[in-house]
Amino acid sequence: TEEETLALVDRISAAFAAHDVDAMASLFTENGAFVKLLGQTNSVRAIKAGKKLAYFEPLFEKTGDVRWDKHHIRAIGDKVYAEW
Repeated sequence: TEEETLALVDRISAAFAAHDVDAMASLFTENGAFVKLLGQTNSVRAIKAGKKLAYFEPLFEKTGDVRWDKHHIRAIGDKVYAEW
């Protein structure tokens, strides 16, 4: 349900706040992806979840207090669209 999907996003967000890459990855399916838009050109970067979201490790190492603040979030079935 959409409520379950949004609860999952909250768990991913909590793992992000804890800088726990393994916990984040455990919440994605093997073929899941974290997809983000980059910059003003809106280029898309898909980060495959697999066993680890290694993309975030350097971010967590370099940044002491990084977190997501939700501005807008919407679930449609098992997909989530969010502005952070």
